[in-house]
Amino acid sequence: MTDLFTAQEKADMEAVIEDVHDTFARDITIYKKEKELFVATTSQFNSTYNALYQKLKNSPITQNQVSKYTVQARVQYNYKQETSSEAGMGAQMNIPLSVGNLRIKMNEKAYSDFKFATKIEVDGILWRIISDASRAGLFSPQYYVLFLERDE
Repeated sequence: MTDLFTAQEKADMEAVIEDVHDTFARDITIYKKEKELFVATTSQFNSTYNALYQKLKNSPITQNQVSKYTVQARVQYNYKQETSSEAGMGAQMNIPLSVGNLRIKMNEKAYSDFKFATKIEVDGILWRIISDASRAGLFSPQYYVLFLERDE
């Protein structure tokens, strides 16, 4: 069976969708916590190891470092608040739709920075991820879609 569109036509249409993304995408800030860990081996000959508390005497303190990234994403606010789910959409995605939800769509490069985020800042407000990423695209998956809710 032949394809309705040639490979070049598909590439041209995906390029148009990429132009739409570039036009409407805006900067969002991602904060990631990175932990510095101290690793030690335990041994019966190690006099600094306390087996009762399972830690080393005078061990260095672990510290959290926060990294800040800026990525491009399309943002859509959900202003609706309904008692019933929107045409069964809440049941399909297993998330409640209420005031304060946000839908973002980003490309694969932005998602690679985004997927381990602990906090997300959009328009000066902190958000947290409440859904798994779904993939979207015209002919092949080009973008990741996630839902966020306000972090209080």
